[in-house]
Amino acid sequence: VTITKVIWWGGPYNWVAGDPPVDYFNVYFYSGDQCLPEERIAVYMSTLPTKIDLGFGVHGFPMFQFELDVNVPVAAFTRYWVSCQADDHIFPPQWGWEEAATQVECQAMFVSVYFGYPSWVTAETLWGYPLDHAFALECTCGGSAADETTWGAVKALFQ
Repeated sequence: VTITKVIWWGGPYNWVAGDPPVDYFNVYFYSGDQCLPEERIAVYMSTLPTKIDLGFGVHGFPMFQFELDVNVPVAAFTRYWVSCQADDHIFPPQWGWEEAATQVECQAMFVSVYFGYPSWVTAETLWGYPLDHAFALECTCGGSAADETTWGAVKALFQ
């Protein structure tokens, strides 16, 4: 199985009109079969993903869809982690990854020496509730088009 594209949604927050855009990202893939990222298995530094303007989100900040072609071989039925980190922006604004769900098996994790978190901490530690971020993966998942499967079975490959 090879992950061929990562898609994520987000945009600046604490944004005011005229703030510089956020265009470049560092994208990391990690192993981590438990609910914790472990070893980096792929790194894409200072990438320029395709950026699709989705207008303004519910809080009045710009919202975008980002798409990046990647080539990350992974094993089926194994948990992996993806991190999409803004690379080129000047503060303000801050960049935020769109929240997707609050009922999750493994919640989003955060690490940043700059912000005082040198080791991975849960989203709940930062925001007071567990959550996951909005993203999707495309892959070469093997099998033939005639094989019976469900979207849930495919999605289970990439938790």
